[in-house]
Amino acid sequence: MQRHSAGKPAMIFCSTRAICVSTAKLLSEKWKEWSSGQRLWAAPRKKFSFTDKDLQSVAECGVAFHHAGVSPAERTLVETMYLDGELSVICCTSTLAVGINLPAHLVIIKGTICWTDYGAKEYMDLDVLQMIGRAGRPQFGNTGVAVIMTSKDRENYYDKMNEVTEVLESR
Repeated sequence: MQRHSAGKPAMIFCSTRAICVSTAKLLSEKWKEWSSGQRLWAAPRKKFSFTDKDLQSVAECGVAFHHAGVSPAERTLVETMYLDGELSVICCTSTLAVGINLPAHLVIIKGTICWTDYGAKEYMDLDVLQMIGRAGRPQFGNTGVAVIMTSKDRENYYDKMNEVTEVLESR
């Protein structure tokens, strides 16, 4: 985050709901430890209220989590606050990669293994492309950065994905 966020909004895609929450908590704890000059993002300026105490706690530090276990009303509030610049980091599951246009400069995929009813499996290429496609959306900025955290044995696979010359566009 320090190297790539440039003080702009970030989305961190996590494979499970629990990892979304724990990542948001870790980031908010770090944010509290940093002096005001070290902080990579600002706290929200407006008042807000989440019924989920963990979500309320991390959001006070400009961080949130977003997954299917969060109530629809609170997911909407997270999205609105992020769009308004009140939240700077969303830790989310891959469900946020499709259908919602949010202004992420930095996208981090925190692991490329996802969990299904049948056990662990590698994300499908299209899922990875959808997630990294959140970075640098044209209506929100002209640059974006995507970081894929994966196992050493899969590193070449994702490097090759980066070399694809086909142009992908969203509508």
